[in-house]
Amino acid sequence: RCFPHVINLCVKAALDELPQVENLISLLREAGTLSDADLPYIEILRDDPVKCTREFVGNARKSILRREDLQDAITEANMKSLFGEGVEVNPESALLRDMDVRWSSSFLMVDRFLELAPALDILVSCERHAELSTSLLAKQGRDVLADIREYLYIPFTLQETLAAELTPTVSLVFPSYWEFSDLLGLAQKKFRLLSHAVNATSKKLDHYLSLMRRNKVCAIATSKNLSYFIVCCYADSVHQFSTPLSSSSGCRCIVQKASSRQQNADCVKQ
Repeated sequence: RCFPHVINLCVKAALDELPQVENLISLLREAGTLSDADLPYIEILRDDPVKCTREFVGNARKSILRREDLQDAITEANMKSLFGEGVEVNPESALLRDMDVRWSSSFLMVDRFLELAPALDILVSCERHAELSTSLLAKQGRDVLADIREYLYIPFTLQETLAAELTPTVSLVFPSYWEFSDLLGLAQKKFRLLSHAVNATSKKLDHYLSLMRRNKVCAIATSKNLSYFIVCCYADSVHQFSTPLSSSSGCRCIVQKASSRQQNADCVKQ
């Protein structure tokens, strides 16, 4: 499968897993970290905030009148500095739908929804759009959605970076999968209450990594790219090829990106 398709499947696996809170509760209990303070967050996940956002966006875009009134609401929010001191949003900004055939569309939908949240509050306060208020996420729901957006930003950034290559080849893609796997490990620690979704992403990614590792042409293609370098490590390394470089040393070959790995890791840690 093409690189964007694999990343998209990983993201969809995470989104499908979000409302499956029984899996999350099991993980937290096994780790001994489940507390009563987590229950409101878990209940919001059960209602699927991404699905709620999708429904609101669909309803808010149904008519020209609603779209025009949203522009007026954005203008009013700008005048009242509701987006933040010194921050102005283009009144022409519109809510975005997510689509299965558009990579990163779920992230972009959530990101735009949260960006326009102050204007959306103004929109639903209007009497003729009062029915929209029933599907608009409350503040607690938006806080959860903000965590989801931050998590989705990881595959979004990775995909955008490789998309800049126009035709990313195996020599770029395979090490990027490894980097994605590393970032998921960091995300597992940071987004404790989204750990079940992170697990779903990891399992999907590991499935495609296992398929790639069976083909030795991946190692050849990767070694041909001069922007990557070969690192020998012992057999207990996290990332391993199936064929050892030297049976006597027990070393295996992994390919790491020569730059940006630590920068991306630091970004998730912050």
